[in-house]
Amino acid sequence: MIKVILLLFLIQNTALGKIKLSPLLKCLAKEEAHLAHVKSTGPNYKLNQFFINEVSSYSYLELKSQHYQKICHHNIFSPSVSFLKTYLENGKSIFLIPRGKRNQVRIRQTVAALEELENQMPHIFISYLASLQQLTATAHCLTGQMPELVEVQGRIKYLESEVDLKKLIRNDPLVKKIWEQLPNFKRMAKRCAKSLKRRMRHSRTPKKRKAR
Repeated sequence: MIKVILLLFLIQNTALGKIKLSPLLKCLAKEEAHLAHVKSTGPNYKLNQFFINEVSSYSYLELKSQHYQKICHHNIFSPSVSFLKTYLENGKSIFLIPRGKRNQVRIRQTVAALEELENQMPHIFISYLASLQQLTATAHCLTGQMPELVEVQGRIKYLESEVDLKKLIRNDPLVKKIWEQLPNFKRMAKRCAKSLKRRMRHSRTPKKRKAR
């Protein structure tokens, strides 16, 4: 909550010209304020916290306009989830990285941080999906309804030392299929909960004895 108040304070002071804050950090901060207001501490909150900590270290960078629209004004996903998707698909190219002789050390450090984040993205993606899975009623709810997820998890686990994962995931049609199905997560979770209830009712129903 303290972080929310601090970020909102920064947003207000930005309007007064006291502090320069990137549009991306502003929209992540607003998302955090909303999540705090509704007392959400689930996967989206954790993802939001992670990205705020990351983006804060290079908050002077701005997104390219088309990516800003995708991330901060997405019709389906929250800003944090949209950032995950956009960065996973495009890498550091979503940012306007300054060119020229000024602040070269700072820019090199920022590029290195962006590249490190790019390398982490496949694992962050799978970790986020695992967090969603924990919200469902059955152990294999998501993998049961999104078989593509099993194969993607296997590739990340077993091919990490052999290939560039970020490039593999970026061009993987299976990952695209997972993103297409994610907006239906609540529906999938309800389906799993109903299926579990049916199985439990069935297991409690006493079997009729055969007449002798």
